[in-house]
Amino acid sequence: MRRSTLSTISPSQLNRRASGSNAAARMLGKQSRLSSGIPMPGGVNKLGGPPNLPRRSSMHGKVSQLRVDSRPINEKSFQHDCIRKLTAYLTTHGYNVAISTKLLAAPSSKEVLNIVQFLFHQLDPNFKFSAKLEEDVPLMFKRVGYPSQISKSALYAAGSPHTWPGLLAALAWLVDLLVYQEKKETGDEEAPFDDNGSKLILEYANRSYECFLGGDDDECERLDIEFKKQFDDSKLQLDDKKQKLEKLATEVQAKLQTLKKQPSALLTQQSRNADFLSDIAKFDHINSNLQSHLQAAEKKLEDRRQELVAKKAEREAILTGNEELKQRIAAQQINSVDVERMRKENEVLDTNLQQVVARGRELLDAAWDYEVQASTKLKELEQIVALFTQQANK
Repeated sequence: MRRSTLSTISPSQLNRRASGSNAAARMLGKQSRLSSGIPMPGGVNKLGGPPNLPRRSSMHGKVSQLRVDSRPINEKSFQHDCIRKLTAYLTTHGYNVAISTKLLAAPSSKEVLNIVQFLFHQLDPNFKFSAKLEEDVPLMFKRVGYPSQISKSALYAAGSPHTWPGLLAALAWLVDLLVYQEKKETGDEEAPFDDNGSKLILEYANRSYECFLGGDDDECERLDIEFKKQFDDSKLQLDDKKQKLEKLATEVQAKLQTLKKQPSALLTQQSRNADFLSDIAKFDHINSNLQSHLQAAEKKLEDRRQELVAKKAEREAILTGNEELKQRIAAQQINSVDVERMRKENEVLDTNLQQVVARGRELLDAAWDYEVQASTKLKELEQIVALFTQQANK
């Protein structure tokens, strides 16, 4: 049975993909130093079922031709994506020249050639370019299976608006190739299908086309069955993964709803932070007051120390005066008998003084009485004189 199930591919689709598939098949057959283990892009489009390649003798004249790049290389969004991809790869893989998206918007020929050298050395660190680098670059792209033509004239005017979009797309394609090689070497691939399903389809297309050219229809049918089985297995794995992700999404959504109902941890922490800041401000104020009190206490202590020094000096002076008085007393010639005699004489004098004072008081009392009597007599005399004067006037 010939592979009639593959009749869904139109001749235009087949011709559009033929050159890329043939280039990849040649690279897989040669297993050259640069392309060893690196499947080339440009395979067959992802289909809903196993693709089929009907016998078309008209393909033989187009297999060796390089196709025109069908990517939107002149669109700004596509260029921006390529620039970001190239910048990310260069900055993460040790490119020793300062690079930025602004620089890659319109680079010079020297900068482009430096980037190309760096990328090809990532493929083969032992590769040495010749003195005519502009002639080596197109050959290198052709050797790794780049499906479009890179001209030498484009490299001489690399930053011009006419040539740079094509070179940028080629560099982005080379970066994809290097990233794929890294993933393959590190074993990061989890399934025979990548995001576009192009890996398995490309391998199937290469093997099926070889059998097609050799006329081995049984092998082609076996490849169809094998490809369909791999495709179905991959679909089951994806379905299982989808169910797990849906379950995980449901759990995460439930957890999210629970967290939304709970008090916001951020608000709680912000409130605690505000309390801590308020406490810090209070402690700073208390510390400032304590510092003021400490300074006042230290000043008082210094004043007390000065007073203590003054008191000690005054005490020394008093002790010195007491010693002088003791020495003067010790130098006096009066004894205790003289002191007793002087005390008795003093008592006698005090007794006599008291008697004199008492007599003086008696005399004062008598003088007061005489003065009162004289005053009375004076008043009587004045009355008599007044009476006499009155009589005399009559």
